[in-house]
This record gives sequence, C-alpha cells and structure tokens, in this order.
Amino acid sequence: MLSYSTAVGSGVKAADIQPRGQICGNCGVGTIRATVGTWGSWYNINEYRCKHGKGHGNDIVQEHARTVTYKCTTCGIGTSKIEKQTRIVCKGYN
Repeated sequence: MLSYSTAVGSGVKAADIQPRGQICGNCGVGTIRATVGTWGSWYNINEYRCKHGKGHGNDIVQEHARTVTYKCTTCGIGTSKIEKQTRIVCKGYN
C-alpha cells in the first residue's frame, strides 16, 4: 500500500514525494510486499436452468482463484489469501 500526504499550499513538488510501503509489524524494519499469483483455470461450481430467455439449456456458474502473498522484505514473515472471481456462462439455446 502506498500513501502520500502533503498540506495544501505547502510548496512540495511532486518529485519530492516518496512512496512508502507498509512497515512490518513483526520486525518493524522491512516493508510488506505483495506477490500476486496467476489466475487458475475456470471450474464449474453450480448449474441451473437458463435465466436469459432461452427455451432449453442451463447457465453454468464458474469460479477461478489466485493466491496473493504478503511478505516482509527483511524478516520474511508473511501471510497469504485466496482471491476468487465468479462468472455465469449461458449454455441456453432455443
């Protein structure tokens, strides 16, 4: 996470602003960096009758995921979370 702050009218130039990362809560020295994995393949999680006005067929609910890892640049302590996206694929037909 980057944060910037300056008082209005303080005369600070954009070139003087330095981005800062979140400081590690474990060692207090390193900054936390995020490593974002690639999205995995879509897989089916549900199926129901088409809701798009088609007379036959189903809608397929699909999901895919990726892992985001947050890790300290100094002590290496970190955590990971899984992010998911969902989509509906219409397989209906007339």
